Amino acid sequence: MSATTLSDLVLVRHGESEGNVVSKNPEISTEPFEHEASYHYRLTDKGIRQAQCAGKWIKANIGDKFDRYICSDYMRTRETALHLGLSDAKWILKTDVREAHFEGSLPVLDEEKKDQTSLITIDRERKRSHRFEKFLNAMTHVDLFLQQFVYGNPHGVSRILLVCHANVIRFVKMRLESLTQERVVSSDLIVYNGSVLWYSTRGPSTSIRPHLSIEPSIQPFGWLCVFNNEHDQHEGEVRWNWIGKPLLSNHDLLQTILQTTPRLI
Repeated sequence: MSATTLSDLVLVRHGESEGNVVSKNPEISTEPFEHEASYHYRLTDKGIRQAQCAGKWIKANIGDKFDRYICSDYMRTRETALHLGLSDAKWILKTDVREAHFEGSLPVLDEEKKDQTSLITIDRERKRSHRFEKFLNAMTHVDLFLQQFVYGNPHGVSRILLVCHANVIRFVKMRLESLTQERVVSSDLIVYNGSVLWYSTRGPSTSIRPHLSIEPSIQPFGWLCVFNNEHDQHEGEVRWNWIGKPLLSNHDLLQTILQTTPRLI
């Protein structure tokens, strides 16, 4: 079965969890969490509202019928899936889309750190690259999901809904949008609690598809719509972005080098 039979992949980050609140509020006692694995963190009241808003947005803009309803086996993702309010859902709990932790945060290149001439900056770049490699190593299990449901798609499903975690979504975003390391460390990859990312082969019905060709076996989706859900409001503008990238000629490849990376000697 061709991978192009998958027309829609919808990713939902879990709503605000107890762990999210504690990590942002040092005045809150961490004692109840010291002997509790993050696997068990539940949603807060705000997290429940975010999940409900995400569900309303999905039903209003995408619909409530999917061929596969997949959920990370963490408690906060299970609760999020429940509060989406999709009455006909039959959920599959999977461990290969669960949270993965690694030392350090995903590196993002700040404006003030872009000077390539400083030895200090070079050291920072090395550390960012090292953390980036750790991120990739920590997230390789997500490739199992992508190979099974996106690139291989042996079941011939058309629409998949996945409830998971921020790092899983970042990793899927890197894979599906063919993001290179320099794009990742210079881009804002914040994924808000309760946010929805909708990848599609069809895109908006009123827009003209850009005259760009993509290779489906490498990049199966050409369109992305994002609902940030930052303010717990399910009514938001539906904005589509074309994410398809053409294959590079030798000249194009040279330009990606010259425009981003000066020689050191």
